Amino acid sequence: EALAELLLSIDKQRPGNFEIIIVDNGCLLETQQVIERASVPYKYLPLCDNPGYAMGNNAGVALAAKSSRWVLFLNDDVVLSDEDFIQNMVHLGDAQNNAVAVGCKLLTAAGDEIIEAGSIIWSNGGATGFGRGRRDIEAPDLSYPKPVDYVSGACLMIDKLVFTNRGGFDKNFPNYYEDTDLQMYIQHELGKEVWLQPLAVARHDEHGSFGQKDSVTLMQKASKTFITKWQAIILEHHIHAPFTLTKYEQDVEHLRASDVRARNPTKANILYLDTLIPNKTKGSGYGRAFDNIAMIATLGHRVTVVSQVPATSEWCNAICRSEIVSLGVELVTSSWESLVDSRIGFYDIVIVSRPTTFEATYAKLCDFMTKSTFVLVYDCEALWYRRDEKLFTIEKEGTIHFPSSREFTTSTMDLLVMGQRNVEVSLLSMADEIVPVSEAEAKIISKIYPQSRVTVVGHVMGLDRITKSTFHERSGILFLASFGGDMYYNGDAIWYFITAIYPLVLKESPSPINLTIAGREIPDLLRTYVQKTDFYQFVTFIESPIITDNLFDQARIFIAPHLYGAGIQYKVSEALSVGLPVVMSNETAEGFGLPFANEDISCIGYNTESFKNCIIIVHSNELIWNKLRDTAVNFIRKTHNRDEVMYQWSKIIQNGLNPTSLARKKKHCISKLNLEYPSGPCLEGEKLYKALYKDMSEHIHHFQSMFEHWAKFGRSEGRKYICET
Repeated sequence: EALAELLLSIDKQRPGNFEIIIVDNGCLLETQQVIERASVPYKYLPLCDNPGYAMGNNAGVALAAKSSRWVLFLNDDVVLSDEDFIQNMVHLGDAQNNAVAVGCKLLTAAGDEIIEAGSIIWSNGGATGFGRGRRDIEAPDLSYPKPVDYVSGACLMIDKLVFTNRGGFDKNFPNYYEDTDLQMYIQHELGKEVWLQPLAVARHDEHGSFGQKDSVTLMQKASKTFITKWQAIILEHHIHAPFTLTKYEQDVEHLRASDVRARNPTKANILYLDTLIPNKTKGSGYGRAFDNIAMIATLGHRVTVVSQVPATSEWCNAICRSEIVSLGVELVTSSWESLVDSRIGFYDIVIVSRPTTFEATYAKLCDFMTKSTFVLVYDCEALWYRRDEKLFTIEKEGTIHFPSSREFTTSTMDLLVMGQRNVEVSLLSMADEIVPVSEAEAKIISKIYPQSRVTVVGHVMGLDRITKSTFHERSGILFLASFGGDMYYNGDAIWYFITAIYPLVLKESPSPINLTIAGREIPDLLRTYVQKTDFYQFVTFIESPIITDNLFDQARIFIAPHLYGAGIQYKVSEALSVGLPVVMSNETAEGFGLPFANEDISCIGYNTESFKNCIIIVHSNELIWNKLRDTAVNFIRKTHNRDEVMYQWSKIIQNGLNPTSLARKKKHCISKLNLEYPSGPCLEGEKLYKALYKDMSEHIHHFQSMFEHWAKFGRSEGRKYICET
């Protein structure tokens, strides 16, 4: 029955380029009857003298097609759980350059309990299936791809050339430990890796082939042979069995042992904490966050990703989560505070991304520091207070009134900037290393804290998406951004464009130039305004486009008309990388560090008039358009190079692994940096809170004051309530 169920589960696999070889050890009549009824095509090898697992599989591999790369060994008491099983195994093997063996997540025959999610070899030669006996089979630590000591031979895929060059399984291990022995050879003699693929799940009737009693006897005999052969290497490379420690300490040590990277002294265990799960499609810096995580994982470090705000499927759906996990990264969607409480002593480095995340978590992180030794890296991305400083400077000058700030009084503006600046500057002092996105902001940080260690990590852009359409196959202007339903920043930028620049473009251009405004949660105010204009027919709104390549390929110009900001705009980098010429404001150009009046990379609009002229010239002149396209691609090739950015991350992490980095952190921990927060309501705080957060008009009757809402909910959500001191 077991073999019949296995063959049926193979028959249900998605069509693929694979063959089935059945090795019949023993030639029992019942087995032959099942094989004869099989509906799948197969090669059949009867070995009626039953030479054992090792020799039987060696003989079976000899029948495999010469063109095949992988061989998947399956016990006859295993059942593949879904139709993507083989596809997932092969995909991981192909994706991980150093992997030559892959195993699956094994469950009990009932499918409700873990047998192993990869297995551990301790320094005494003992072995443990990671997660064995647990019923939380979808837990994060059991559900991400990772390099492991070994995987069960009941479900083992291996590079055929590696297998045959070695001579297959060692005949000195006829029925147990032959799989473990082979995987020790892969890691310690070939210098290659064995990976767990948790997306491939199989149910296993453990010991079904021999029965419980005979299995234990055979296993004990093979264990002695294994330890004798590999003892020296096991003592050097594997950690001590933790079974005499407390339950808490055992859990941490099992976690460390379950991922080969986690116990490698040259690699780091890293906790990456952001406001939300880094969904690269959402904008707002999350594309850069995803790239950073991918690069750190590629460098061979073990990474846990967790969000400060509870994860939701609306923000990051199953596809989004799968993309993160497929990097070989653990994704935790439960409470970040519970996570750090359960892993004291585990992480070497904690990376906190964004000022709002750091502000909301610093108190807990400081408490974590008193219990656990780690280095704190603050990926500030940008100095956000500078964005508001520039915005309110423009407002005070009275030349432009942006929708996002027109309800603020001068005193409210000053209060908001002062409060945000104090918070961000204070947070800088808590980090062992600070990571901004631009050289300009790195210089500012170094002036604020000359003793700080600052490393710039910019955007990464490949050149594999360069658009194909020629100048004459395109038309129109594209503005693509993340709005989040708010006019602040991106909303203000396109507001300035459609109110001050676009009417001039339409007036002076020989023919109308269409405008496309695309992005996530476009504010209704923009649509309402455009509908009331006499150019509404030339403007198209595209809400939350899933694919943006077609937008880049159809537009002739990308615009970045921002008059205030901080850091570097990811979408501008993206536009340049796909070969779409950009017309940008002077503010945007300064963020990129472009030299004054550098018209080779982008046409820069220093004011309304010159921005309008840039659009008309670039949109109408094929020679200039092609020149900007070529120089933009070359600029990205030099400044957004993945290898260079990975090198910066490697330096940051090596600094974190350096024991001398710990002294500063201990000082911060003892001092417990205190941010100044109001202890009660104040008039200016009440006004500011109402002005900043429009949703409070719906909840105002539920609270005695805005301060009450902030104290109960707003502070943890990153909202601002500021009183003059």
